[in-house]
Amino acid sequence: MANKEKAAETGERPYLKPGYSEFIFKILIAVGIVAATTLLVLLLIFASYAFLLIFAGVLVTIFVRSLSDWVSETLRISSGWALLLTYLFLLIVIGATLWLVSSTLINQFTQLAEELPRAIEQVEETLEQFEVGRTFLRALPDPEALISSATDIAGRAAGIFSTALGFISAFLIIIFIGIYFSFDPDLYVSGFLRLIPIDKRKHAREILHNVAFVLQWWLIGRLFSMFVLGTLTGTGLWILGIPLPLALGALTGALTFIPYIGAILSYIPILLLSLSQGLNSALYALLLYLGIQSVESYLLVPIVEKKAVELPPSLTLIAQVVAGILFGIFGLILASPLTATAIVLVRILYVRNVLGDDIQATQTRKTDAKSEEGESD
Repeated sequence: MANKEKAAETGERPYLKPGYSEFIFKILIAVGIVAATTLLVLLLIFASYAFLLIFAGVLVTIFVRSLSDWVSETLRISSGWALLLTYLFLLIVIGATLWLVSSTLINQFTQLAEELPRAIEQVEETLEQFEVGRTFLRALPDPEALISSATDIAGRAAGIFSTALGFISAFLIIIFIGIYFSFDPDLYVSGFLRLIPIDKRKHAREILHNVAFVLQWWLIGRLFSMFVLGTLTGTGLWILGIPLPLALGALTGALTFIPYIGAILSYIPILLLSLSQGLNSALYALLLYLGIQSVESYLLVPIVEKKAVELPPSLTLIAQVVAGILFGIFGLILASPLTATAIVLVRILYVRNVLGDDIQATQTRKTDAKSEEGESD
């Protein structure tokens, strides 16, 4: 006992074998840290798809619970009944939509798959008539080689999500995760918080609340933009006489979930089909596209950013490129909400806690006591 007390006072380490120096001990510690870090990185790489599935399931949970909380407050009923009514409402809406437009939508998407190659050929024939057009076509990569290369990259990056069966399986897993989480989210939050030291749990809960708040408003903004842009695009194309307006509108709405890149991808089939109708149709379609994108940029996005967190376009695009390369299309889809989450974490854990800068984690919220009580229920 006396030796231990003496070692503690002098800073000696009696558990070291005789002859081991301080330098060797530090080397062993460094090797252990490097090994643990390497194992953690490898675990994150191999478990990345599982993490993305869980994160997507959390987004579903946030969406459903946002609706059920609104139903509970509006109708003044318990959260359980509100959740049940929410699921019934969603089933009715999805079922009615499929019953009303599924056959027409499937037919138009089938026609779209058939019309796009012909539209590309017509555009190429038109460009071949001009010297500038011929120069432009020669500068473009071979379409077949481009498609083959893109398919190869997507196959390596997307892994199990590179097939239709993989997408369906991933979709079902996400839905089931979202449903199970939505029934009792506090159970999973409390379980996660038990991994945090007791004196840090209150702060960890605050961080989770801020992240959930930002993701909730990000989802509201994206879904609202999807509905508005899809409806305006389909209606506008129908008025202009562009073929397959329902399919193009639905495609635009779906791709709007991916900021910036989705808007570009959705315009490509519109451009090709409108060019096949003539230059005037293409010009009108371009004006329609620019007008609709302006509605989102100057009206819809600012409304959401007042409630959530502002996502710099350059940062979002970089995140989309990196996530797309690492995880394929699935990473590209989730890059924006992951970026929003990262911004909140950096603001709280680094800017506020480390640098001491008194900033808000979100645009309008400092997690007041009333909000804390409401969200922890």
